[in-house]
Amino acid sequence: MLKRSTDIFMERVLMLDNLVRATLMLLGCLLTLISAQVFAITPSLSIVREIDYGVVLPEPGSCRMIAKTAVIMGYQGTNICIMQDDAHNGLYTITANPNKNIRVKVPPNQDNGDGLIFNPYVELNSDGETPQTIFNNPGFVSINSGATGVVNVYLGGDLIISRSYPYSQLVTFSFIDVIEWHEDP
Repeated sequence: MLKRSTDIFMERVLMLDNLVRATLMLLGCLLTLISAQVFAITPSLSIVREIDYGVVLPEPGSCRMIAKTAVIMGYQGTNICIMQDDAHNGLYTITANPNKNIRVKVPPNQDNGDGLIFNPYVELNSDGETPQTIFNNPGFVSINSGATGVVNVYLGGDLIISRSYPYSQLVTFSFIDVIEWHEDP
């Protein structure tokens, strides 16, 4: 009788053990499916800061800003960027899925038709990847999003003014609508 009770007890322990294992395997599968869904994101482009050349002479001339460092120098003719203390490069961030190719296109020679031309110089950086440059290139440039999925888009470029403006006039334009990009599937 004692042997039979022990056998029944062991059978039930084995059944319970198998049930626990099956439940844990099912739970593991569910967690795998859920985690795959959690980590897939919808890529986005965010403005960290807009480009600013500082105080610019309102007369014909130009200046150039290096995308990564925001260093400003003369370009062609008169250097119109005279007070650079407040100047800074533009910085945009593409947040994508990790280790995906991101294609970015920035058309050259943005002309507002009012004597102001901006020719963007863009540097793309992502962790562990070789930086990529876009300058006078109408096509797409690719960079891998790396382990973090973050691509930093540094913006500099040539500012060219072909006519005089009143000294009190503020000239601004938004650049984010010009950046074309997508994540490869």
